[in-house]
Amino acid sequence: MGRVPQPTLTQVHLFTVINWALLVDALLGVAVLRGRWRQALALERAKPASGPLAQLPSSTPLRRRG
Repeated sequence: MGRVPQPTLTQVHLFTVINWALLVDALLGVAVLRGRWRQALALERAKPASGPLAQLPSSTPLRRRG
C-alpha cells in the first residue's frame, strides 16, 4: 500500500472557498424561501373569502357562454 499524498496549499484554499460559497448560497436560499413563505401567508390572510368566485373582481359581470 502506498501513502496518501498531502493536499497542496492551493487545494486547501480552493476547498475552503467552495465550502464558504456553498454555505452563503444555502443561507440565501433559506432567506428567499422564508420571504416567499411569509408573503404567501400574508396573501392568504388578506383574502376576504374563499372559492373560485372570490378571486374575480367585483366589477366583472358574470356572463354565461353558449
